[in-house]
Amino acid sequence: GPRPHCALIDEIHEHKSHQVVEMMRAGTKGRQQALIFMITNSGHNKTSVCYDYHEYGRKVAEGSMEDESFFAFICSLDEGDDPFKENGCWKKANPSLGHTFSDRYLQEQVTQARGMPAKESLVRRLNFCQWVDAENPWINSDRWMACEETSLDLGALANSPCYGGLDLSGKQDLTALALYWPEEKVAYVEFWTPKDTLLERARVDRVPYDAWLREGYLNAPPGNAINLGFVAQRIAELSARYTLNRIAYDAYHMDYLRPELENEGVNTVLTPHGQGFGKSKQSGLWMPRSIELFEQRLLGGELRIDFNPCLRWNAANTVIEEDKNGNRVFSKRRSNGRIDGVVALAMAIGAAEGVEEEIGDLDGFLTNPIMVGL
Repeated sequence: GPRPHCALIDEIHEHKSHQVVEMMRAGTKGRQQALIFMITNSGHNKTSVCYDYHEYGRKVAEGSMEDESFFAFICSLDEGDDPFKENGCWKKANPSLGHTFSDRYLQEQVTQARGMPAKESLVRRLNFCQWVDAENPWINSDRWMACEETSLDLGALANSPCYGGLDLSGKQDLTALALYWPEEKVAYVEFWTPKDTLLERARVDRVPYDAWLREGYLNAPPGNAINLGFVAQRIAELSARYTLNRIAYDAYHMDYLRPELENEGVNTVLTPHGQGFGKSKQSGLWMPRSIELFEQRLLGGELRIDFNPCLRWNAANTVIEEDKNGNRVFSKRRSNGRIDGVVALAMAIGAAEGVEEEIGDLDGFLTNPIMVGL
């Protein structure tokens, strides 16, 4: 490997792993006065090498951590500063403003970014050194939080038609079940994650799964993988409590869940939901239409979401990818964290409001429904 006296490492936010940085650092062990420069904008991945060093540098700079070998210079906005509303804060993150580039350039960037989530994310990162939740965020966090409520009375909805969305997981992801009441535009999401690996994944994902478990926002059955028997038991409870007409599902792991649902006597209709750019041949449901319906409820301020910090985190992670025809789907591959709750909720909304528009009359579809427990 290299044995540098001096290493210059630029654009750390673009590095996919720790490999280059740590290789350079390890190579200086035989040098007497080695020096490493790391230069970067802010990024969008808070599980990256860039964010690790950003947080370390911040702690050194504020004095909460002592390291005489490490110097950090961070230009950033103060909490509460909004560069899209007030240009007086611009120079905090741009000390060379007026010397190496002009106010006019920044103003043009801000003007173009207003109302464009992907452009806004880019400008906040590259021009104002703000860490953002995703590279091309699907929804603005303020817009999402405006739909959240903490005191929804779900018990009052017992006799109102309800539809579900189910996104099952393997060993590491979250399993999510969403319920949606179309008449009231109310949404509720539950999560499951394996208890035996919870603390390790909290460290890796950088979210407080343990705190969410204590506060009742997350279910954690014992084991290294989700015990689907617990999920089936909960679906049985919810089916008895609410008028759960149908659950749309992703086919992954459904073959393992079906026997558990039969054991619990669940007879709710299960409807397949396409996950990519294609429609389900059995139901006509597909993600582009479900996302469109989801957005209409969100952006119109109609949706009332029962607050769950895990769901809010999922929403912040969610990014979109688009095909050549303009159809859009959620991208788990490009997202920085888990998005399972948002996927489940999109399927629930699609099951409630999308089938009629996609395949017309439901009578023919329901004459041969996919059922369990019959």
